[in-house]
Order: sequence, then C-alpha cells, then structure tokens
Amino acid sequence: MIKEAKVIIHNGKQYIPDLRNVKLRAPFRGRPEISTEKVDEQALVNTCPLGAISTNPISIDLGKCAFCGECAFAFPEKIKFTQDYKLSTNNHNCPKVL
Repeated sequence: MIKEAKVIIHNGKQYIPDLRNVKLRAPFRGRPEISTEKVDEQALVNTCPLGAISTNPISIDLGKCAFCGECAFAFPEKIKFTQDYKLSTNNHNCPKVL
C-alpha cells in the first residue's frame, strides 16, 4: 500500500478528471503552429529526421511527425508546439498542418 501511495504522489492521478479543462505539463508537445516568419526553407526541411516537413508552402505531415521538436529547437521563430492535445482523426489520410 505504501508503494502505491508513493507512485500516486510522484506521478499524480492516472486519469484525467476533467477533459474539457485539462492543463498539460511543459514537456508535452501538441499541435505544431507555423508562423509567417521568413526562414531558410531548405534548412528547415533538412532539420526533420523523418522528412515530415515540406515546402511551398511550409507544412508538417502529422502522420510522419514524431513530435521530436528538432524543428522548433532549430527555428523557434517559425515553428512552435502548442499544448493542444486534440490531434486524433478517424481518417487514415492525416491532414497536414499549414
């Protein structure tokens, strides 16, 4: 019983009591936002290890994206990850974020 109490104290609740008003912690990377800031597009495309970023216009394929954050680290003025966790879809063709 003491072991379980330690886990709850350390990790918090193992469920989300209110899904509409949930606040996620800082390391969580949600939906990416792309700004209109001008950057070297080819360098931005080359930073993605999975090839999820394409140009003309700059977009991120969420089906390929692993949310590693390399693009946001290299180009913080262009790409920012939000806390928005609503990313699921029932369509197998995942939309691109523009």
